[in-house]
Amino acid sequence: MAKCAACTTLVTKKKPGLQCSKCKKWLHGTCAAISTDQLNALFLTESVEWMCKACTGKARPARLSCILPDAEEDEGVTDTEDASADKMTKVSLTNIKREIQLTIRDEVKREIQAVFREEMQRTMQYLSDKIDDYEKCQKESKERISNLEKNVHNLTNTCVHLQKYNGALEQKIMDMEQSTRKLNLEIVGIEVLPDENPKIIIEKLGDLMKVSSKEIESATRGAPRSNAKPSPITVKFSSSGAAARDAWLKQRRAARAVTSDMLTGGSQTSAVYVNEDLIPETRELFWRTRAELRDVCKYIWLSDGKVLVKQTDGAKASRIKCVNDISDIKKVIVNK
Repeated sequence: MAKCAACTTLVTKKKPGLQCSKCKKWLHGTCAAISTDQLNALFLTESVEWMCKACTGKARPARLSCILPDAEEDEGVTDTEDASADKMTKVSLTNIKREIQLTIRDEVKREIQAVFREEMQRTMQYLSDKIDDYEKCQKESKERISNLEKNVHNLTNTCVHLQKYNGALEQKIMDMEQSTRKLNLEIVGIEVLPDENPKIIIEKLGDLMKVSSKEIESATRGAPRSNAKPSPITVKFSSSGAAARDAWLKQRRAARAVTSDMLTGGSQTSAVYVNEDLIPETRELFWRTRAELRDVCKYIWLSDGKVLVKQTDGAKASRIKCVNDISDIKKVIVNK
């Protein structure tokens, strides 16, 4: 068991010391003016020699070599000395532990930062590539949408054109169908009797209206209509009877004074009307025009199978060819 050459007490683990490499004397670290950290550093360093102050001749010993004995602590060491040595050792170990922890923390921190930077760079590159892809897709989508809008616009214009063209064709067909009835008249309000002769009835009506019946080729009773009124009689004039037909239309007001019983001898006394023979489409258009424009147009009438309207006495007559014409006239009148 080694004793300190300065204080003659034992050198133990609780009171560590070191041996001079020249005179081979032991000294406590505290007696040699060496701190606990320095003593631990010398102990942990191999192949380093240490000489005491007496051997070096210096005011402060030079640290050259250090050996910490493994001997058990001597019974002669006091509790106060043991507590002091133990405290110094604990402080030294705590400092070393702190330094190691700081070193490890700094190293781990650097590694984490490096990994984080690398991962961030990969992520940013990935997001940048994705943004480029999205921008490309967005540009392509905008181009497709623009092309689709152009196609829709062209198709809309084509549809409008076709609608107008179809409307013109329908109107032309209606005019052609109506022209086949330009030599016809329709007589309504005459009671239907068994074994009647429509032509004789119409000739009698002509006598009462004071118009000629010589150009009449035929007179036929039409099919019954949905309402309870008698079915009309269609009167057909000869190809040279256009003037005679027009004369009948001019005198049709005189027919209002004629009743059904005056022609048939029947029981009905309904008024008799002389009208143009209209195709179903023209008849429907005429009645719809009357229903929707009677409050805004003073005159609504038929002429040669055409529906005509006039807002006032001095206004120009307008032809109604289709239902859209009714709406257009309404808009014009409202905007005035």
